[in-house]
Amino acid sequence: MKLVLQLLEIIAIVLLVRFVLQYVFSSRTRQVPPSERTAASASAPVEKFGEMKKDPQCGTYVSTELSVKIRRGGEVLHFCSPQCVEAFSKAQSSRPA
Repeated sequence: MKLVLQLLEIIAIVLLVRFVLQYVFSSRTRQVPPSERTAASASAPVEKFGEMKKDPQCGTYVSTELSVKIRRGGEVLHFCSPQCVEAFSKAQSSRPA
C-alpha cells in the first residue's frame, strides 16, 4: 500500500512539473498583436509569420504579414506600429533635402 501511495505521489509531481513547464513555455511564445507592441517588448520573442523585415525607425524585426506598410521611393517599408510610421515620417520631413 505504501508503495502505491509513493507511486501516485511521484506521478502527481511529474504532472505538476509538466503543467508548469507548458505554462511557462507557451506564455513565452505568445504572439503580441501590433497594437500591443512597444519599444520594451521589441526584444520579446513572438511567433514568426512569414518573412521578417527590420523596422527602419526602431529596428524591431516584424513579420511582413503583420507589419504596417508604406510605399516610399518604389520600395515598401515595414513598420511594427503606426507610431513608428509617424515618427519616421516626422524625421524624414525634418531632414534637409
